[in-house]
Amino acid sequence: MIVTFSDFGVKGPYIGELELKLSQLVPNEKVIHLFKDAPRYNPGAAAHLLAAYVEPFPKHTVFLGVIDPGVGTEERKPIVLFADDRWYVGPGNTLFDVIAARAESSHWFEIMWQPDVLSNSFHGRDLFAPIAAHIAAKCNVDTVCRPIEYTPDSNAGFSSPTIIYVDDFGNCMTGLTAQGVNKNNTLHVGGKTFVYATTFGDVSETEAFWYFNSTGLAELALNKASVAEKFQLQIGDTIQIQ
Repeated sequence: MIVTFSDFGVKGPYIGELELKLSQLVPNEKVIHLFKDAPRYNPGAAAHLLAAYVEPFPKHTVFLGVIDPGVGTEERKPIVLFADDRWYVGPGNTLFDVIAARAESSHWFEIMWQPDVLSNSFHGRDLFAPIAAHIAAKCNVDTVCRPIEYTPDSNAGFSSPTIIYVDDFGNCMTGLTAQGVNKNNTLHVGGKTFVYATTFGDVSETEAFWYFNSTGLAELALNKASVAEKFQLQIGDTIQIQ
């Protein structure tokens, strides 16, 4: 199984081109588009978002991650991470740091292979997709990569008290897990105080609250309205916990 995680959005050809490349290389492999609207240009926020969603996927799933504002530059290395029996392919820009920091075991590789034609701006299609297909086909990663030493930031594995994603309903997902916040805490952001509620139906319409969402992250919401729009909240806003 190959799972894509990108900030490409739903407009334009990018997801289609990525899927076409994968279908050409591994036509019998299942491809799931987990996120098409991950935090744009923000691998740090995206790292916490991705980490919240990997657990239900089976071992040896290949995650193809493309949040890549440094695409085509020498500073950003193309990498592969093998962590807790799952593979992650994408840019070496902290996108997989939270995964690695929380894993019981992790191994890092730098991608050395290059296609005959490599665009400057679409490594997701030209470089990362072929490597993901190579791994999904159970080919030896050592034929296209070399092992490297890399240690994520020591804080990467902890909860992040920031907004990491805003969905189409205007709900604001945070990087806070049950280890970083509990039901007795109030959350403060954008001049508004959020008190815990179990779910939407437990509060009156248009009442602001926070709850643990289906992946276990603390999420800010309004019942039947956009909390992001009402309080002008956005990705990166810091959450105060009391």
